Amino acid sequence: MSNAKQKTTIAAKSIEIPKFRYVDDVSRFLESLRPAIADSDSMIDAQQKNLTALTKRVPLELRMGDDPKVEITKSVVPTLDKLKNQYGLSEDLYGLHRALEAVEAQMAIQFPDRGGEAFTLATGVLKELKRKVEAQMRRVFVFLGKVSRSLVPFEFNKYRMTVLQSVENEVVFGAVDQFVYASIDRDRNIVFTDYIRLDQVQNADQQITPHLYISLQWVVGDGVYVQVNHEFEIPSALSRDPRSRAGSAAQAVILIGENLALEGFSVRAMARLTS
Repeated sequence: MSNAKQKTTIAAKSIEIPKFRYVDDVSRFLESLRPAIADSDSMIDAQQKNLTALTKRVPLELRMGDDPKVEITKSVVPTLDKLKNQYGLSEDLYGLHRALEAVEAQMAIQFPDRGGEAFTLATGVLKELKRKVEAQMRRVFVFLGKVSRSLVPFEFNKYRMTVLQSVENEVVFGAVDQFVYASIDRDRNIVFTDYIRLDQVQNADQQITPHLYISLQWVVGDGVYVQVNHEFEIPSALSRDPRSRAGSAAQAVILIGENLALEGFSVRAMARLTS
């Protein structure tokens, strides 16, 4: 049983979307994904049940970015290897969700005016599987977020809350949410990734974008990297472009303002900061 589950999750990371000639091809492909999605529920339950004793405290001398005033003398260092399987599962689910989105996009292009029983069946299955994967992703990320909040050092909490306050004051939006994750990257760096999700964001032409995700990724011992994306990107998928590296929280705010202004989003104080 465990071997079957392992094959299912590995396949999700490198899944290839075929070119569909007929609607029935779509249905067959979607059904081939169903076992991976079904297995994920039991894997989430088993992994979360077994995750205990996740943290230890050790003294550290670290800095965030280039600002000498932001110095960490003690930090919570997670035994994040115990979370490795849960993060791996989040990447599998992310891959499955992207695959389903690709199927949806191809159907819209390949069968734009198609109706009938086969098409209705395929679109129904697609919506069902997307709902299941989205619910599973929420379960995993709510769990990881809850664990991560207990691991985040005070200094990074202060940093991310300072940025959030500036964004709330300066961007025109409908609603906001913030969440943070702790992980270890492929180079064994401890990484804290904070997300600010803005809903109903207004641009300079009064047009509304459904979501924007602002990420602050602190690679411990390196610096904080800032990004603005239209869709959620898991921590391992975020870019670490040196041009997006911020030292102080004030510099992070300026970089965010520059990114938003390039895409025509309405900013207030940030527009003055970057002028």
